Amino acid sequence: MARKKDQTARRLQLTEAAQRAIAEHGAIAVRIEHVAQEAGVSPNTVRYYFKDVEELLWEAHRRAIERFYTKRLEQARAIEDPVEKLVATIDSGIASGPDDLETRLLCEGLRLARDSELFSVLMTTLHKQQELLYESILELGAAKGVFKLADDVHTIAQTLVALEDICGIRMMQHDPTIDYAEGRRLVLAYARLATGVDLPG
Repeated sequence: MARKKDQTARRLQLTEAAQRAIAEHGAIAVRIEHVAQEAGVSPNTVRYYFKDVEELLWEAHRRAIERFYTKRLEQARAIEDPVEKLVATIDSGIASGPDDLETRLLCEGLRLARDSELFSVLMTTLHKQQELLYESILELGAAKGVFKLADDVHTIAQTLVALEDICGIRMMQHDPTIDYAEGRRLVLAYARLATGVDLPG
């Protein structure tokens, strides 16, 4: 049992090292040696846990997806009020700034998706999951008579996810006109128009 826990901890350490290496070198250029250097281990140690770079890339991006979908879903399920649920989901979907590691990884994932069917499916699935999360919140608010939707739920959900994405991309580009606070303001401004509710914040 202890050995399994040690192996799980080492895989996590290497995955986190892979995330940092991808952020520094880019998903296309990153190598096993870069990950090993970040983790302070030999390349053979990395290969013991991950058979190749693609498996490392997959695991690194899977952990980024946990933040932008799995954890947001859990958070939303724990909140009953649809207004609070919507605001919390928006708050947790915007990049924290140009050094946001998970957002950078997802941007790199988009680059990989151009040539990799695996990553194309991964990124498309993430977008769809985020849209479905927003749809469920919008439907709940409308059913309770809290939201007066200005468009169909799918269009509003798509737009919310697209706004989050573009804010993150601009931050990754070091656009000086946008940060977390400005990104949040922009997404909330649209959400207010789309739901007919003066959302707090």
